[in-house]
This record gives sequence, C-alpha cells and structure tokens, in this order.
Amino acid sequence: MKYSTPGNSSLRQRIADALCQLQKTLARRDAHVRTVESDFPGQKLALANYQKRTERLAAVNQHFEQSWLAALDTLDQLCQRVRHRQPHLNVLDEQHINQGDSCPDALAFGRLHCRYENWRGYVPRLVPFPLPNALWRAQGDETMRQIHQLLLRLLHVVPVGQLEITAFDPSGLGRALEPFRPLLAIKKLVPAQRILTRSDEIEHALAALTDEVENLIQNQFTAQAADWAAYRSTRRDRLLPYRLLLIFDLPEQLSDRSLWSLTRLIEHGPRCGVLPVMVADVARLEDRKFTALRDALRTCARPIDALVKGDIVPQTDAIITVSEEGEFWPQPQALDNFLRQLAQCYQQHAGTQRPLGELWAEEDYWRSSSAQGISAPIGWSDEGEPVCLALGGTHTEHHVLLAGRSGSGKSNLLHVLIHGLCHAYGPDELRVWLLDYKQGTEFSAYASPPLPHASLVATEGCPEYGVTVLTHLCEELDNRARQFKQHDVRDIGEYRAVCSEPLPRLLLIVDEFQILFSSGRDVADKADRLLNQLLRQGRAYGIHLLLATQTLRGLQSGSTGQLISQMGCRLALACSQEDSAMILGNGNWAAAELNSPPQGIINNANGALTANKRLTIPQAQRQLLQHHLASMAARAQAEGHCTRTRVFNGSHLPAMPHPAWFAERSDQQLRLLPGLCLDFSEAPLAIPCGPRAANLLIAGYDRRIQKGLLLSLLRSVATSGQIDQIVWFNPNGVATDALFSAGDVPVRHCQHSDELAGLLSDPVSARRVLLIEGLDEVKAFHSDMSFRGAPKKDEPPSPKDLLRAWLENGPRHGSFTFAFTDNWRRCNTLCKELTPLFEQRIGFAMNEDDAGAFLSGGSLVKFKGLTADNRAAWADRTTSEVTTFRPFISEDDK
Repeated sequence: MKYSTPGNSSLRQRIADALCQLQKTLARRDAHVRTVESDFPGQKLALANYQKRTERLAAVNQHFEQSWLAALDTLDQLCQRVRHRQPHLNVLDEQHINQGDSCPDALAFGRLHCRYENWRGYVPRLVPFPLPNALWRAQGDETMRQIHQLLLRLLHVVPVGQLEITAFDPSGLGRALEPFRPLLAIKKLVPAQRILTRSDEIEHALAALTDEVENLIQNQFTAQAADWAAYRSTRRDRLLPYRLLLIFDLPEQLSDRSLWSLTRLIEHGPRCGVLPVMVADVARLEDRKFTALRDALRTCARPIDALVKGDIVPQTDAIITVSEEGEFWPQPQALDNFLRQLAQCYQQHAGTQRPLGELWAEEDYWRSSSAQGISAPIGWSDEGEPVCLALGGTHTEHHVLLAGRSGSGKSNLLHVLIHGLCHAYGPDELRVWLLDYKQGTEFSAYASPPLPHASLVATEGCPEYGVTVLTHLCEELDNRARQFKQHDVRDIGEYRAVCSEPLPRLLLIVDEFQILFSSGRDVADKADRLLNQLLRQGRAYGIHLLLATQTLRGLQSGSTGQLISQMGCRLALACSQEDSAMILGNGNWAAAELNSPPQGIINNANGALTANKRLTIPQAQRQLLQHHLASMAARAQAEGHCTRTRVFNGSHLPAMPHPAWFAERSDQQLRLLPGLCLDFSEAPLAIPCGPRAANLLIAGYDRRIQKGLLLSLLRSVATSGQIDQIVWFNPNGVATDALFSAGDVPVRHCQHSDELAGLLSDPVSARRVLLIEGLDEVKAFHSDMSFRGAPKKDEPPSPKDLLRAWLENGPRHGSFTFAFTDNWRRCNTLCKELTPLFEQRIGFAMNEDDAGAFLSGGSLVKFKGLTADNRAAWADRTTSEVTTFRPFISEDDK
C-alpha cells in the first residue's frame, strides 16, 4: 500500500471537523426545539397551537435527520479511508504494509467510542505523525501493551526501508520485545540485529543517534525545511529514515555520557525524526544525578498514556459522549504471519537501490582533466548527495586504503570506482593498473574487450610478479622525475600547465595486497620498499595507490604500519570492531555498525572519527558494466586511442607460439625459448647454448609442462639454423607425437643404450642436439656402486663413459644435450657422474628442498614457489643466475 501525501494530509482534521459537524447538528436541533417550546409554552395548549407546535417540531426533526445522516455519511467515509490504510491491528495483512515512499500525517492509535442517546459509533483516534514529543511512562503491563501497539502501527505505516529501530532492555535481556523477535534478523530495520543490553553498547548507540541529530540540525535543515517532515516533503530524492528509540528499565545501565546523549535526544530528537519511547523506574529517577533527565522528561516529553486519555482527541463538548478504547491485539499466529510478510518486503526492498548509472553524467563522459587530480562518485550519502573519492588534488588525499570482511562488497566497490573514473577521464588522462590476488575473476572482465584505460589487468598473480609491477612503476616514477627536472616543474599539475603533451595520472589498484608480504622475507622486503617509495613520491608525479584487503590483522608491524599510515583516504566496509579500529583509527569503530553491502564509510583524514562519512554504494550489475566497457572500447577505437592493455593471468600458462614466432627470434647462436619471464615485461626467456654453458637438465613431474618444454626446445632448435641433426633417445619407446615435428632438421630416433653408444662413438662430424627422455631410467648411465679398477686397455668404453665424453666435448663443437628426468633426487643418486656436467637447469613441480638442491647445488638451500603448477625456474650454474618463468604449453593442454 502507498500513501498519497496530499489526500492523506487533511484526514485527521476532516474527521475532527466531521465530529464537530455532528455536534453542531445536535446543537442546532436542540436550539430549534427550545425555540419551538418557548413559542408554545405551557402544558396545555389549544388545539390549534398544539398542531402548530407539532408541525414545527416535525420540521425540525426532519431537517435534523437529513443533516445528521449527511454528517454521519461524511464521517463514515472518512473513517473507512483511515481503516483502509490503517485497519485495526488484529486484521493487518501484507496489503497494509506501506511499500511507497510517503508517510501518513497521523497514526490510528485505538478508537473513540461516541454515544448519543440510542446512537453508537466508533471513530479512529488519530495521533499526529511524526510525533512531536518523546514518550515515556512508568513500568507496568499496560505500558508494555501501549508500546507494542505503537510499534506495530509504525511498522506498517512507515515506508519499508525507512524505519530504523534501536532498542535497550538491560534488565530483561530482550524480553520486553518478545513478540517482535523475528524482526531482529532484518538489518535494515534493526541495524544492531539485537536488543542492546550492555552499558558500553548503549552509550555508543546513543552517541551515534545524537551525532545524527546534530548533523541534521547543523548541516541539513534550513529555514524552509526546519524539521524531519518538512525536509522529507521538500527533498523527495533524499528521504530521511524515521528512527524509533525504545528504552526499557530507564535509567538502568546508563553512563553519564549516555544520560547526556539521551537528554539531547529527548529535547531535539522528535524534530529530527528520532522518537525516544521510554519505560522508567520512577523511584530511581529521584536520584540527584538524574535531575537533567527529569527536567527533560517534564518539559519535552509526554506520558504515553496521554495518547489514551484524550488530550489530543477533537473536542466535542458534552452532547456526544466520547470514551477511549485501545487497539485489538492480533492472535500470535496472525502476528507471526504479518511479521514474516514484513520481513519479505524488507528483503525485497534491500535489493532495490539507486542504480549505478545515476552516478554517471553523460556530459562528463571523457571530458574531465586529471591535471589537478581525479575524482569519481562511488555512492550516495544518507542525505542523497553523491559521495566522491578524490585523489591528487591540493586539498585531497593521494592514496587509498580499502578494507572490509568477505561479502562486504569490496569487489563491487572497486567496479563502481573503476567505471566511475574511466567514465569521467579519457585514456590520455588516466591509466589504471589492476593487480588481483584474490584468486577470482573480477578484474578479468577488463581484459575482453580491453579497458582502454588499463595498462595492466593481472589476475591470480604471485608476489614475485607483483614486485616486478611495482618495480616498473618506480621506474616510471624515475622517468617522470627526470622529465619534471628538465622542465623545471615540481609536480604533475605544473608539468601539465607548461607541456602540451598528455601525461596521464596512474592509479594502481591491488586487491588483497597483503599477499605481497606472504612469500618470504626477500620478496616482502622488496614489496615494502617499493610500495613506500611509491607512496612517498608518487603524489608529486601523478601516481596513486589503492590497496584493498579483507583484514589488516597481522600487517600492523614494522615498516608495514608506516606504509599504511601514508594512505590518508580510508574506505571501510562492514568488519569487526578490531578491524574497524585498524582501518579507520583507534577508537573509530563505525565500520562495525555498517549494513554492508551496500553501506560503507569514507574518511579523508587518516581515520579521524569526526571525518567519517557514511555512504550507500550502488550495485554494479554485470550487464551494465559490460555494456559500459563495450561503449568505452568502441569510443577508444573510434577516436584512435591505442589500446595498450597487458593481460596477465597467473593461473594459466602461456600458449605455445607458432614456429614462425621462434624463427623471428633466432640469431647466430642457438637460444632456447621455453617460456616467458615471470615479470611485468613478460619477455621471452632466452637460454643461450654455447661452448661454456650448453647442456640442459630438466627435472619435474608435470606431464603438461614436460610436453610444453619438449616442444618449445624442438621448435627453438628447428628454427635456429644452428643444428644439423636431432638425436632423440627415448628408452621407454613412447610413440613420438606429430606435434614434435622438428621441421627441416632431421630427427634420428633410438631406444637402446647400445644404439645410442654407437652414435656417441662416432667422431663429431655434425652439429647435433641429443634429447634424452628419462636420464635416470637407463641403467647403462648409472654410476657403478661397486669398486672397480681402471678399465682394461682394449675394453670398449661404456655408454655412460661415452655420454660423459659427449657432455664434456660436444658443446665445443656445437653439439648439446637436453635431458629430462621426473625425479631429481633419484637421478642425482644414480647418475652422479653425469649430472654435474649439466650447467643449465630447468626445474618445475618440485618442493623447496629439492628445488634448492637442483638449482643452486646446495643441499641446505631452499627455493620456494615451484610447488605451484604455473611456473618453472631456469638456473645457469656458471653464473649462479636463477630466473623464474612461465613455460609454454600446448593449446591442447590449456
């Protein structure tokens, strides 16, 4: 049901006028009767006079009956209109819930029983709304009934989503509102989702309401809209909620600060749409410490029973007798059904918020300049005003810390911010860098089609990759420093003023940034140093950071605490009190009270309590985002913007390039191209094969990576022009896949060690590559564990000796060996005479102990990261160089 403000605004007065009309009708009839009787006095009249008197009295009664019935009909229609909207409480149903946005101007609170002679009638007793005064009464069963009736009436007449209830019951622990317990699950209706009982939480809740009242009086109300009702009528786009404060057992658990706040709320709350309703222990209020509270109750509050004893009932004098009757209370099952229906309405209302598109002004599309900073709306304040996140300006902050527990809407807020900024600023004004450690797909939406503003879209990245991104941004910072020095300017604003060439601001967004500090001290120290450099120096060069996380617990130590302190803008979503204090500042627990999503707090003063600004964040619907992204991509293409988006997905290995890609990168020396370096540049890893470092041992058990490495090595060899023949030793006899074709380079296959020994004993007459699959599986290559003397003079060399000689001498003649093994430990034990001759190593799918021993050669050295299935590491043991890379894999294995 929806209330129509113009039609409803006069009902209370019109009912009062209708009752007065009945009174006047009776009064006129009595006056006319007295006139007739005065004209014909006496007990005995002549027949003629008796007839005249009878005729005149009949005329009076006839006129009275017509007027009386007309007045009753008017009153009945008005009463039906009231009861259509506000029926008796025992017949409430879903149709009576106010799902509009207008409030009535009066509450039906009980009824008036009107009597005159044989006539009986009932009229709804209407109480002005919003109630002009706080209400209170001493403890008692009747008091509880009246409060329950008032609460139930408010629940259905105040628009869904526009009533907030705060309740205190320190002695009863919530029993005072027993019939309404199902409402505690509705966070929009009962933000605390419980009835408060402890002194500290009561104090905090009263202080928050007092702050709200103070803000309305000082910052929102005007001469034309000086109270809650007037503000709502003039600002239909900014509807303030009506707040009901229920306090039982007053003054139990009230601290001195609570008493001060409550006194202010009694005095000023009703004007601001905050109605205190109190049940008091009158004897305890006699204490001197409650003098101010008693004075406020006496001068600014009304007894609850004043709503029942008729002091606001229209005056009807004594002709019509009027008595008061309370509401009819619903049966328990009927009440439960109504409250369930009400909860469903609130749930549906929670999903209807102002759409994101309202934040984007079409006239601002790519027309803003970032010379003096960047700004984008991310939601609306409680008053309905757009709330902006601004960075880089003279009077704004430069970096942002965003935090909120899982499910608080952090990803949604990031989408709102990214699209808001990219709507206002063109790609020449703003470049964004998106680095996601949440192991999700949120940022991947900006990869296809590419967001024109995005320099990087990285999802499921590793800490090592993140450090290379930070390194690249620090290099960009140094480049800009040199540019500014050349033009003798101090910051990006001055540079834009003197240089015509565009220099966009850069915004790095890192989701779950704490992962940067989780991969060992070396990586964490680098990340900390680079982030601090960007935070300290980035503001002058137009480089801004937004770091997002679920919690800061565990990060508030050492230099990381210093890092966080440099982010002056704080965005907090729903979280615990502990996290709220870490995000916003000590003693600032406001984020623990948020209904999030969709609520949040923005604070531009390093978390100072007085700088909190609550906002409602719109839902970033995927369909709208995709349409907006496609629109920006089409516009960028039409205007000739060069899309330079680098896409990095840490969970997917790069696809094997076409042979032509390898051919384009061949030169006078054989170089193996097994994958892409795990850094921002993603340059191909080039392993040189020369006289001093040629033989390559590949260890790890992951068939997908093994297959990819084998194919990439073959393509590197086949397109180099440096190899005449490939000898493929496959002792397991696995059929060669056509995928491993080596092009024009002939391939000779062999499966037996004796056959291979014959090839190795031939003089090196051609440049060859020897591929060995399963080095440790060939017994002929195993070291002899028993003691044997030197070989006899005429005894032929063993396959192991021939392979060792080949490993030692082949590289000098342009011949190289690439060997594979699944188990490095086993291979190193069985082939200990051969493994030292492999100067180059590639490891993958290994634990940190094996990886350290394999790549570095030290049994106590650990190398982390190779347990993941999305990377490998190359080590050159002649230079002690180790490089992590992402190996190519076949399209069939992606």
